[in-house]
Amino acid sequence: MTRILPRGRHGIAAFALAMAPVAAGPLAAAEAAASHYGITITTASTRHVAFHNGVYRPTAEGATLNVNDLKNALAAGNIEVTTGNGAAGKEMGDLHVEVSALTWSSKFALTLDAYHSIFIDEPVTDAGTGALTLTTNDGGTGGIFIYGPGDSITFSNVADALTINGQGYTLVGDIKSLAADITANPSGDYAVAANFGDGSGYQHAPITTTLTGVVNGLGNTIGKFTINDPTKLDSAGFFAEIGPTGVVQDLRLSIVVEITEPQLVGGLAATNLGTLVDDSVETGVKTSYAAQATLGGLVGANSGTIARCNASAAMNAQSESTLGGLVGVDSGGVIIESLAGG
Repeated sequence: MTRILPRGRHGIAAFALAMAPVAAGPLAAAEAAASHYGITITTASTRHVAFHNGVYRPTAEGATLNVNDLKNALAAGNIEVTTGNGAAGKEMGDLHVEVSALTWSSKFALTLDAYHSIFIDEPVTDAGTGALTLTTNDGGTGGIFIYGPGDSITFSNVADALTINGQGYTLVGDIKSLAADITANPSGDYAVAANFGDGSGYQHAPITTTLTGVVNGLGNTIGKFTINDPTKLDSAGFFAEIGPTGVVQDLRLSIVVEITEPQLVGGLAATNLGTLVDDSVETGVKTSYAAQATLGGLVGANSGTIARCNASAAMNAQSESTLGGLVGVDSGGVIIESLAGG
């Protein structure tokens, strides 16, 4: 039986999916760190922050790190910004990025390490060749990784190193590269390096290989493209199928699907057996036949987990078809804090 739970304040409930670089795990309680020292990267003056051996660490409540201080440090060496792991005292909590543009173009690496959660409230850009490491739950539990509306992490160089919670990711800069990488290694871990979209028309799902690994969108958007499917395949969507161990998170997608035969259609995936977290899809579906189809704005057929996702769907289909703004048909899946409109 499908369980659908309401969205919490600001889209974050008292529980949340902890960000995991591997297959779907249990839902964890998002517990705020008690008596914590968080740190905010901002345009305000650096305050209540110590700097030693390339590491910024909060020393009291209300700690702020000036973005220019951080950029100047990154021009000279590898830098870590941490809220601590609780082992050496009270310095532990959340890490917020709240500047209009955190951009660095050096060869040096940036590490953002949080006892609990990391909030990307403004765009972050790695414009050089330095690595980026992101860690949540370093000593804490239930922490999550959240992007504000329109915010993302981007890379100018897909050869840069990205590590999330100890797992290395392969950066991809276009649809064809992502499809080729998944075909070669379906269980790999991939991240979308920037907004992209070739505006092309596809005759089938761009990614036909079943995903059993992870695709992390980093808040980036894969722009509008069209699947105009004259091949009479059984399913259409950006992913044909996400397998039981597959995870897609923090991905934004804009897609139009035009089909001429009855099919199973979903904007993000025709079939989801895995886990979708914090994904957002704009889907347009047009049909030109008088037979039954199953259409979902996010997923055509779901038996996996969908958490904090949303879809805006416009569908033109015959009355015999099965339509769902979020999911066309569900078979024992779990849907949490998700919504659909359109």
